[in-house]
Amino acid sequence: MEDAQLLELLETDSDEALGIVKSRYSALVKLVVSQIVSDAEDCEEAVSDTFIKLWRTRKSIDLGLSSLKTYICTVARSCALNKLRGKKVCEPIPENENDLGVEIDYTGEAAKSINRRIVAECISALPQPDKNIFIYRYYYNMQIKAIAEKTDTDQRRVEYILSRGRERLKDALLKGGVIL
Repeated sequence: MEDAQLLELLETDSDEALGIVKSRYSALVKLVVSQIVSDAEDCEEAVSDTFIKLWRTRKSIDLGLSSLKTYICTVARSCALNKLRGKKVCEPIPENENDLGVEIDYTGEAAKSINRRIVAECISALPQPDKNIFIYRYYYNMQIKAIAEKTDTDQRRVEYILSRGRERLKDALLKGGVIL
């Protein structure tokens, strides 16, 4: 069943459609959530929250913006982060660590698209485990200690890798023609 058909079925308040979505995407949702939430009970709650939120927002999903799979992954990530915020385990990224020293335009659609592509290419070009460490910190907002444990790396090494990654990203943004 295609995304459009499944979404139409969801919009008709069909329990069958929700069952199909759950059977198709439960494993993926659990994977996304478990990368952010370590507690098993909280993980299950975030997975349930994901499908509840999907059901509540089913009539406003726009497949022109993304696929159903992408939408569900985004909702899962959001629910997992909300679960973390509720537990107050999530530490904010310090301002000095979050600043590349480059003002980037994310407001204009063309600029946003170009700048996101440059950032994605730069992150994709990072070697492992640097790439995963960078994603854990800036995408999943994980604490440095948790990243060190997850990657079996010393905390100082994680901090060094993040620092080096930010420098690489800044250079790539400037060389790639980032729109300021």
